[in-house]
Amino acid sequence: MIADVGAGSVVLLGLAAVLLDVGMTSNQILSQRQIYRLRPDARARLNTVYMGSAFLGGAAGSAIAGALLGAYGWTGATLFGASIVFVAFLLWVASASRRRSTRTG
Repeated sequence: MIADVGAGSVVLLGLAAVLLDVGMTSNQILSQRQIYRLRPDARARLNTVYMGSAFLGGAAGSAIAGALLGAYGWTGATLFGASIVFVAFLLWVASASRRRSTRTG
């Protein structure tokens, strides 16, 4: 949402870009760490699927954001980005809740 609020400020847009880069890099490192724990004998194949999926997701997100930018402007594109983060957070909460209930139940 920093990018939406700071649409007229180069400093806030720069801050949003830095935060986005830190988040993406952290997510990639943590995700690959999890992948490498799954099957050491299949690391290359699992990493290929992960990186291919990340590329396809990024390409689809860019295409959707571009269409939303044309139709709804900067606010539409940034709300789309924020909604993806919110849905991912809800999925993470649901997954953590399921894991906790299977450990205790």
